[in-house]
Amino acid sequence: MENINLLLTYIETEITEAKKSLLGSGVIVDGETMLNLVKRLRDAVNAFTGADIVASANLKAQQIVAMAEARRAEILDNDTIIADAHAIAEKIKKEAVQERAKANLEFNNKLYNMLYKVANNLRVAQEQIENSMEYIKSKTED
Repeated sequence: MENINLLLTYIETEITEAKKSLLGSGVIVDGETMLNLVKRLRDAVNAFTGADIVASANLKAQQIVAMAEARRAEILDNDTIIADAHAIAEKIKKEAVQERAKANLEFNNKLYNMLYKVANNLRVAQEQIENSMEYIKSKTED
């Protein structure tokens, strides 16, 4: 950044050292030099007032906001995916619990039927043993 006071001194020097005008109290200055000094002065003032800094900061802020919005959208998408995954997991878990209950019921029914058959077979065996014992007892008493 150029020194503003130095640029003003250059302008002042251009004016004080310029040729006097033939008419009036004005002076004749080099237009290109003066425009160059004015441009440099304007740039220095803009830098000093922070116009460039503010513009740059605004641009950077807009970029940060855009990145934040993109990240927010990504997070929302991820949250949606996670929520969907949780819903699917809950559905699978519920189905698994139902299948386990169904399997337990089927196992209990088969076990009951098997135990029922064993109990019947034991009853029949007991009856046969009792009949055999009575037959043996009757034969030994004769």
